[in-house]
Amino acid sequence: MEQSRATRSDLLARKGQVALASQGAKLLKSKREALMKELMSLIRPLVDAYSAIPEHAQHAARSLTLSEAMDGTAYLRSTAMLARDPLQVQHKKQAFWGVRLPVIEADAARSTEGWRSAGLSSSATEAANDFHELLGALLHAAPLQVRLSRLGSEIRKTSRRVNALDQVVIPNLHRDIASISQALEEIEREDLFRLRRIKRKKEKKRQ
Repeated sequence: MEQSRATRSDLLARKGQVALASQGAKLLKSKREALMKELMSLIRPLVDAYSAIPEHAQHAARSLTLSEAMDGTAYLRSTAMLARDPLQVQHKKQAFWGVRLPVIEADAARSTEGWRSAGLSSSATEAANDFHELLGALLHAAPLQVRLSRLGSEIRKTSRRVNALDQVVIPNLHRDIASISQALEEIEREDLFRLRRIKRKKEKKRQ
């Protein structure tokens, strides 16, 4: 910091920037802590959701194989076309500390109306039930995975910002403050020396 730029206003400005940067770092740390807490709360539900998928898939595959053996592939295809009723899925987003997280709501009851009223055989009905449960398990796991990924990404981004403030911005501002303070002290010493010299000259003239 050159002495020509070492002014009281510069010093006050740097101190204000330190206060602002410190406040920002504190807020980001609070955000990171909240995001971490939310992420940790999702791990167990996500593990449980993924653990349930293979079992549902195996049940659905066995039921389908049994239904094909008992009813025939042609019957399953024709009844599937008649019983088709699209699953109504609503995709929403929920804001959490500025992070938009997905929320999926599916009308599972309505999606079963078509094949439940189509007069399917017992084996076909069981297969439809098992696949319906598999679909529900997938719809339960998918948004959890997306939420976890987005939270992880935001935590990394927030950590980079915190590190930049704590390790670069704030230390640089403190160095500027020390440099400005030192320059101001030197200016004050020089001014004091000049004043004393002027005073001595005036005293010599009086003598």
